[in-house]
Amino acid sequence: MQAFFVLKCKDVQLSDLKFVNSPRKHLSLYDTVGAQVSRLTIKAPEDSPNTDGIHIQNSQNVTVFKSTIGTGDDCISIGTGTSNINISHILCGPGHGISIGSLGEDDSEAKVERIHIFNCRLSNTTNGVRIKTWQGGSGYAKDISFINIFFDFVEKPIVINQYYCDDNDNCSNKTSSVQITDVYYNNVKGSSSEETAIILDCSETTSCNGIVMENINIKSAKDGDGETTKASCFNAEVIIKGDVKPRLPCSSDS
Repeated sequence: MQAFFVLKCKDVQLSDLKFVNSPRKHLSLYDTVGAQVSRLTIKAPEDSPNTDGIHIQNSQNVTVFKSTIGTGDDCISIGTGTSNINISHILCGPGHGISIGSLGEDDSEAKVERIHIFNCRLSNTTNGVRIKTWQGGSGYAKDISFINIFFDFVEKPIVINQYYCDDNDNCSNKTSSVQITDVYYNNVKGSSSEETAIILDCSETTSCNGIVMENINIKSAKDGDGETTKASCFNAEVIIKGDVKPRLPCSSDS
């Protein structure tokens, strides 16, 4: 059961609403064209499963801004069939961060593009800004930007995971994957609670292309003890602009 479900609507406006302790997703938008969502407060315990704050799928021209979300799952999740989504001025935490995906489940085709997330703050979340896909999917996720993002004690601040697997599933290796291209990170800063702050884990058969990182500075939350952060990447082509910390082993300067 979901607290609020918007289905097959046009030019929707939702504002100044409060959702507390939904048994599953708090607000879902499906098959909707044109929506403006603002000034929401969404709260659920951080150990409550599948309690996404806002889920958007098969929808276009959606704006979400000036909202505070803390749940046991993604603050905002973006599924397939979405385009022209703008998310800004979100306070996220606790929860699993802001996620695009998961995409490509059960060998399905994904179509996601023009997703822009900016001016957001994430605190005490397990992930920061994340793109996640299942093995065996197809299609694309492209033209995605994360700009002016601040992390405070986030476990995995920047993640691309093309090996997403629910803990209850036995996920075997598959050759096909959702193609991830043209992802832009700019002015992304803050602290990581774990040593590895950036994880780009792309498909073995289809590399992530057009990944640009500009002005990134993610420090260890234990910085006072001399701790530093690291980055890892697999089959990703990354272009570095400006100062980027931690440094990615798969990057090249523009």
